[in-house]
Amino acid sequence: MKLIESLKSLLLLSGLRERVRAWHRQHVFNRAIKQFARNPAAVFDSGNDLLNRLIYGWGNPAYGSEHEYLVASLRSTQAAEGPVLECGSGLSTLLTGIVAAQSGNIIWSLEHHPFWAKRVRKALDDHGIASVRLDVNPLKSYGEFDWYDPAIDEMPSNFAVLLCDGPPGNTHGGRYGCLPVMRSRLAAGCTIIIDDAERDAEREMASRWAEELGTDFQQCGSVKPYFELRAPGITVARSNRHS
Repeated sequence: MKLIESLKSLLLLSGLRERVRAWHRQHVFNRAIKQFARNPAAVFDSGNDLLNRLIYGWGNPAYGSEHEYLVASLRSTQAAEGPVLECGSGLSTLLTGIVAAQSGNIIWSLEHHPFWAKRVRKALDDHGIASVRLDVNPLKSYGEFDWYDPAIDEMPSNFAVLLCDGPPGNTHGGRYGCLPVMRSRLAAGCTIIIDDAERDAEREMASRWAEELGTDFQQCGSVKPYFELRAPGITVARSNRHS
């Protein structure tokens, strides 16, 4: 009986700790995102821990302690001269949305997972970020690959930046489908940022995209690397059967 009571006490204590931790994360995040909205450029200051606080507050361990891809996404959005397409929503959606709003730009974010869609949409509403169009649909089979099922006819035809961090790497065909599906919507000179450059599948994909676009790609970042390439012009590739 004493053992049962002890276990109950431990479970109650554990639950309390989790609630306190969740409250603390939310408190830190709310303060940090307000600070970010006032001065997004602060995240580029190596001596400023703002991005670390945002990542801690958001609570997604996928970002880890290194966030080179996230910084590259923010820089690219800040410099964008047209709308931004994001594949896979999350903290980056909120931050790029704030950056885009300050220049009158817009983010189209593709998501297939109901949990992330619900969480991101609530956060967008809570923080008054109206510059994001969150497009939520289950993944669709295109034969050679599975990918998002975006409302293409409603989308801009001149995306200046493409941020590729989804769908999950274990999706059929990986993330390759983005180029054949969305190619006709990318502006000439579109900057393409691809996360997870440490994975063989992403390197193979970046190489394939570069070949199909007639351009080069480079690996950036030292700890959590990403790929960057630029579309010199949009023409129909020999292997493009889905545009």
